Amino acid sequence: MKKILVIGDFHIPSRASRIPDTISQFIKRNEFDLILCTGDLTKESILRELERIAPVKWVTGNMDFLKGLQEVKIKIKGIDVGLFHGTGIYPRGDPEKLCVLAKRMGVKLL
Repeated sequence: MKKILVIGDFHIPSRASRIPDTISQFIKRNEFDLILCTGDLTKESILRELERIAPVKWVTGNMDFLKGLQEVKIKIKGIDVGLFHGTGIYPRGDPEKLCVLAKRMGVKLL
């Protein structure tokens, strides 16, 4: 079984000075095979920190200045998974629009 950490919206330093202790401690107590990051890293150092833990697949968020992709499609245990920040989906989290996006990306899990 793969252990995957899905994380995003760090907003460091604009909204937080660092990763909260409860999250850092959770990450340190566990071993992950893969990290999926939904963007808003805002600092390259956060990406590098995640890469020291496990391989990282990530997308850019609306607050990122890092050069990256807006969508990433990967296969995990035979399942097509889409990674997307959420920017452009209004109202936020609209299920119908997310289904359209998943179909366009050709993924079963978004």
